[in-house]
Amino acid sequence: MRIRKFLGTLWIFLCVYVCMCLGRTVVLYGPVDKRQFFHFCLKSLALHMLFIFIVEGVFVNILKINAIMLICRLYPKNIIR
Repeated sequence: MRIRKFLGTLWIFLCVYVCMCLGRTVVLYGPVDKRQFFHFCLKSLALHMLFIFIVEGVFVNILKINAIMLICRLYPKNIIR
């Protein structure tokens, strides 16, 4: 169920992203051919994904550290054993 929800969210994200890239490409360059549009879209997508992975990785690691510290405070005897 979680995988299906994730794929649905990913599909919506990709559709919106392609529409945004198309709009931005047409505004910046005027009418474009398919090759130029896909090159711009892939380059832009790669940069956005890199940024998202870096930010998400840092955020998730901070959450994991906070969760581990909270568990250690709540159940110190169980962890020592």
